Amino acid sequence: FEREQSGVAERQPPGPGMLHPTMRVFPRAARGFSTVAVTPPVTPKKSKNTFTSRLKAFSLGFTAASLGGFGLAYQQLQASAAEMMTEIEKVERRQAELEEKLNR
Repeated sequence: FEREQSGVAERQPPGPGMLHPTMRVFPRAARGFSTVAVTPPVTPKKSKNTFTSRLKAFSLGFTAASLGGFGLAYQQLQASAAEMMTEIEKVERRQAELEEKLNR
């Protein structure tokens, strides 16, 4: 596909009926490439990070974290209250046994 003329290799398009080797494998490569690159005009986009949106995101995150923390604290409080009730019941039983021994 290259012909040498006056010592300089020139690239020649394939003749009719001849396909370039890449075109046999990739038939869509037969389309030519544009020499001019068309780029859309770049327009600066307005940032949507306003103060109110940041404040809203912060308050949402803070609320979610607070609810999670209060939920865990509530579970721990319930568990410790139940444990305290069982200990109080043990002490009451032990005290009742001691009083029974003393009153005999």
